[in-house]
Amino acid sequence: MVSIGPNCAEVGIVMHELGHALGFYHEQSRPDRDKYVEIIEENIIPFKRDQFEMKDVAQVDSLGEPYDFNSVMHYTADAFVMPNKTEVMRRKPCCPGSTMGWQGKLSPSDIRQTNLLYKCHCKLHFFLKVKIGIYIIKVSFQLLDSLSLKNVN
Repeated sequence: MVSIGPNCAEVGIVMHELGHALGFYHEQSRPDRDKYVEIIEENIIPFKRDQFEMKDVAQVDSLGEPYDFNSVMHYTADAFVMPNKTEVMRRKPCCPGSTMGWQGKLSPSDIRQTNLLYKCHCKLHFFLKVKIGIYIIKVSFQLLDSLSLKNVN
């Protein structure tokens, strides 16, 4: 069971929390993250700074996957930002691009890492039914070859 708060009634947040349940840390906590993003600690809401702590190699194994700005496990640039600030992290010059964080689907790297971690090399079809207040969100996805989440409600 994944428990989420009342302001978290979004498929992306549910998928992110399921990522934790599967054993994944935040992408921006990887040991190599400083090569890709700059964390602006003073812009982070103080009680949320732990969400951006970098882990060491003994804690995180990315299974050979490169840093993934679009992972379901990566926060957006403005996640937990202080009032009157615009971002808590930004891409380094080596890594141009406009997006950061979940893009409405599992990234190819999310899928590969899950398959590698669980040694799954077959099509797996999952249904997720989440009750949020009076709403039930049903999500269907395949780990091996489908990158999008579909609300089938």
